[in-house]
Amino acid sequence: MKLLLDENLSRRLVPFLLHNYPQSSHIVLLGLERATDMDIWRLARQEGYTLVTRDADFHELSLVHGQPPKVLRKFSHSQPLATSRIATVVPSPSTMYGLGSTQQARPSVATASPHSRVSVDLAR
Repeated sequence: MKLLLDENLSRRLVPFLLHNYPQSSHIVLLGLERATDMDIWRLARQEGYTLVTRDADFHELSLVHGQPPKVLRKFSHSQPLATSRIATVVPSPSTMYGLGSTQQARPSVATASPHSRVSVDLAR
């Protein structure tokens, strides 16, 4: 899985994610800071990214347009996403889906809040 961090998350997180999520990137690092949400959605779909964001825009797009891409959403704007805590917000693929290496992950929308590490809606 490769992650695409929305511009509302720090691009300084990318180096910490690359070990577990090779080819992950950030909107700014791809030169997409002026792109529309729909343009970013299309790129994520075409390139196989999972979108990581703090706002509801991409989650709403997933409700309208379906998946892919997958969307991880961190809820609280009042609590900053510290670089040292990124592992609690973005779990490893096997933890996120509860799967072994031989099982296929189903599309999902995952959410994280300050009170719960990650909740994943696999019923979609």
